[in-house]
Amino acid sequence: MLLPLMGSVCPGAPSEEDAMTTPPPTKNSTSANSKKRDDLTRLKEISSVQKQWLRKSLKIHTFRELAALSADEIENRLRAEGQTVSKSEIEGWIVQARELVALEERSQQLIVDPKTELEESLDPPTQESKLAQAVVESADIQVEENITSSGEEDGWRTFASFLVEFQSRQIDGQVEEQQTTIRHLEANTVQTWSGIESERLNPWIICQVDAAKPRSPEAPPEAQRSRVSPVKVAIDQLRIWQPPQTEMPMVVDTASGLFSGMIRSDQPLALEVGFRLAQLNTPHVPRGQMRCLVQGYVRDRTTHAITSLGETMLDTLTEGKPSYKVTLPATTLEQPGIYRLQVLVTLQGTPAIPAYFEVPVLPVV
Repeated sequence: MLLPLMGSVCPGAPSEEDAMTTPPPTKNSTSANSKKRDDLTRLKEISSVQKQWLRKSLKIHTFRELAALSADEIENRLRAEGQTVSKSEIEGWIVQARELVALEERSQQLIVDPKTELEESLDPPTQESKLAQAVVESADIQVEENITSSGEEDGWRTFASFLVEFQSRQIDGQVEEQQTTIRHLEANTVQTWSGIESERLNPWIICQVDAAKPRSPEAPPEAQRSRVSPVKVAIDQLRIWQPPQTEMPMVVDTASGLFSGMIRSDQPLALEVGFRLAQLNTPHVPRGQMRCLVQGYVRDRTTHAITSLGETMLDTLTEGKPSYKVTLPATTLEQPGIYRLQVLVTLQGTPAIPAYFEVPVLPVV
């Protein structure tokens, strides 16, 4: 008797019924995608240098690891590694990291179980399933937007950023000391001044920015010949005439910044600044359009009061002459005390790197 041929089944192969009820083996794509996205690139408030700090110094590689720590713990560990970041900035990192963790958890809750997903795929999609899928896709889009918008929108890229801190401490519970600290984050360069400093911040930042400017791509020979190199200004001599008519000035050691003389509070003085211009290669700029501005001021180290020593504009730069001397108007420092002398020379009308010089101790009696 011939039996109707229903089809052959391989040993061990699932039956047709099993194939309809048992879902095929799948990888946990949600977990893999979450792990891929769970890194520090999604944190918009942290610079690339600071992310390197977290990875190398603190072994923090994901925003989940960052979200699990406290601001105090991160601050202490960074300071132990020689890195300075304000506590408020660290708290901002943690808040954003915890928001990203919450977003990931909400998106994972909307993922349908694989078995349920297979069963429901046989039926037309409902309004609820469409909404859930839309929310998940929206979360993925937001992730990509966070990554692409973290600092390079419209082609802009940060090449120099600075963190300024004004700090104070108590000595023996009575005397309060203050200091100003600024860090160039990309170069990891730190400068500290006693007191609440404002005058020297700008020149210091300008010098750091000039050194960190991205260099233009190599230009053709014609463009290289016409390209202007920035003029570097350097202060190489400071002399104080008191009174201004005296024949023997007091000289500042520009190599060390030390001043061995005494300034009298009952006589006017005149500050002479000697400086030189390096790389003065500006053939397309008429000399009449290039000017040098020399400024001088002193700061009382006790009261932090600032007194201007005046300023002088040098309008004439002579072809082939790199060195110049400028004398500021006569000024009287009527209040005895210990001062800090500061001099700034800037060149106008052409790209230039300004010069800044400081005498930390200038006694006035």
